[in-house]
Amino acid sequence: MKKILVLKIVASIAFVVMMVSLFKMIKHRQYRNQEIAANSFTTFAVIEKLAPRARRDVILEEDLVYFYFEKNDSVYHKIKHLSVNGIKRLEIKAGTSYPITVSKSNYNIYEIDFTKSVPAVE
Repeated sequence: MKKILVLKIVASIAFVVMMVSLFKMIKHRQYRNQEIAANSFTTFAVIEKLAPRARRDVILEEDLVYFYFEKNDSVYHKIKHLSVNGIKRLEIKAGTSYPITVSKSNYNIYEIDFTKSVPAVE
């Protein structure tokens, strides 16, 4: 009887923690979308380096895209995490440019569109 009660309490606590985490993820996504929609600028990101199937943990792998964009004579370097084979699926090549929308207040909030490439001008 005690074991069943303990299992129910543990399950209830796990459910509450899971729901709180889900709520925080949804609110964070809404904040990012609102920030991009209301207060952003559009520029071009240039792909510097591609790292397909880079190790994230002992088991997990992901594709990494290293890129940079310029704003007010400053260069900002960023990393985009993609699922495995994301580089191959989207046909991303080093040295090409893609449009990027960046929040004016926080340059870590951005959306990059890998479907519309523009040849890089050097």
